[in-house]
Amino acid sequence: MAGNIKGIKIEIDGDTQPLQKALKNVNKAATDASQELRQIDKALKFDTGNVTLLTQKQEVLQKQVSTTKEKLETLRQAQSQVEQQFKNGDIGADQYRAFQREVEVTQNVLKGYEGKLANVNQALNENGSATQNNKNQLKELQNEQSQLASEMVKVTSSFKLQESALGSNASEAERNALAQKKIGAQSEIVSKQISNLEQQLEITKKEFGENSTQANKMEAELNQAKTAFNHLNDEMKGTKSAADSTQESLSEISRNLRAELLQQFSEKLSAISEKLVEVGKEALEAAAQMQASNAQFTTVFGDMETQAREALNAIGQEMD
Repeated sequence: MAGNIKGIKIEIDGDTQPLQKALKNVNKAATDASQELRQIDKALKFDTGNVTLLTQKQEVLQKQVSTTKEKLETLRQAQSQVEQQFKNGDIGADQYRAFQREVEVTQNVLKGYEGKLANVNQALNENGSATQNNKNQLKELQNEQSQLASEMVKVTSSFKLQESALGSNASEAERNALAQKKIGAQSEIVSKQISNLEQQLEITKKEFGENSTQANKMEAELNQAKTAFNHLNDEMKGTKSAADSTQESLSEISRNLRAELLQQFSEKLSAISEKLVEVGKEALEAAAQMQASNAQFTTVFGDMETQAREALNAIGQEMD
């Protein structure tokens, strides 16, 4: 099409030049941007919600809209001159029609880019809303996680106080009963910690991807803690079963051994709880990354953040 407008000359800002030459820079910029856009779209096929890729697409489409508007403005400036040249017989009918087609096609291309840009803006806006929702859920779970960690410290110290209050005159049966009660309370808290972190893991997967580095690291460490907890539960059940079957013939030595085992179980539960607190730190780091991602919007738009978000929301509503 550009070849058909060859020979048309126009005057822009006092400079008379071929129309093709006047459009050369904008056409080259548009071609370069189109090639980059194809690469971005190719990458997006494998990760449609990737914020980095969507942001790149947004930037390139903004360039395309700007470049196409510049081209359209140049064509409109030339329009009256081209019409006059056609009336004067300076250019042929085929050249005039080619110019008209160039204007119409450029207008349609501009509409197409503006539509694509609106879609990308909407996708980024929805992604930001989902990220904020995930961030809020993580915050609630992490508050609960902190509460459970402090609860474990409180329970452990409370039972230590009770153990010291028993005194040296307490029977082994009393000591064992208190130890079992302590283990029961600790086990309940560890179960809640595991449930809490499983929920945090699901949110991390949603935000960063099923096989993301963040999710994989957190899941591996959580699985280690869960495995240790399961093994400890099996060990405690086995010990209780053996003790019940020989309860009548237990000697003082075996009762002391049982008390020692219960103490070991309690210490292992405390260690598992501490491990779960460490896993929770992985979720905190993930939340921080979400916060940083969401903050990019503010960094880009600065003082115009509110207006920008309102504009994106308006675009999203128009696309519904």
